[in-house]
Amino acid sequence: MTISRLKMFLTDPELLKFFFLLRFYRVITKFSDKVVDLSTTAMLEQGLQRLVKDGAIYYVYKGQTYGEEMAQGHAMWNIREKALKFCKGKGLDIGCNKWPLDCAHPVDNDPGENAYVLDKWDDGSLDFVFSSHCLEHLEKWRDALALWSRKLKKGGILFLYLPHESMTLWEPGSPWVGNDHVWSPTAKVVSACLKELGMDIVEVDEGPDNFHSFHVVATKA
Repeated sequence: MTISRLKMFLTDPELLKFFFLLRFYRVITKFSDKVVDLSTTAMLEQGLQRLVKDGAIYYVYKGQTYGEEMAQGHAMWNIREKALKFCKGKGLDIGCNKWPLDCAHPVDNDPGENAYVLDKWDDGSLDFVFSSHCLEHLEKWRDALALWSRKLKKGGILFLYLPHESMTLWEPGSPWVGNDHVWSPTAKVVSACLKELGMDIVEVDEGPDNFHSFHVVATKA
């Protein structure tokens, strides 16, 4: 390793961390234009590449480059301000993990309380249902939307924030999500389903936004 490359590792915390990981993992390390390729052989076999530039980590897959933050699971924060304009009163955040919407009761994936089981709430009792990056995990997503709609009051809001189909690393079977994502939602398909359930579409942003996502807002007619 040249002095310049050693200096690069020692002055960059992320690179220094990876430097110590090299002894445990077989890593292909390349330097060019201040970009360090730290892809493992396993990644490369899946068509995935990991790069470090200016202390930030990026992933390249199918010709598209994404920041590491795309894999951290906090999608809600990218739509929070918009969602809070619609989601007021008594409501749920379904599939929230560790990041529920401020005003919502968090519903994750417990046996007695999840996307398919909302028995604690009477039909027609909620002002809103919010869900961020959850529907793509559900095989019976139409049944879930029917349930969520049923729990809303007349005029209640259903706010859906979902991964855009163009985001390659969120495709079913990709290195990041594997089989956790069972389908790729689109604004057209989701909106059509909501209309079939008797809901009126209030707002659609087909995206992709800066988090490679889109949103659909509907109200119960």
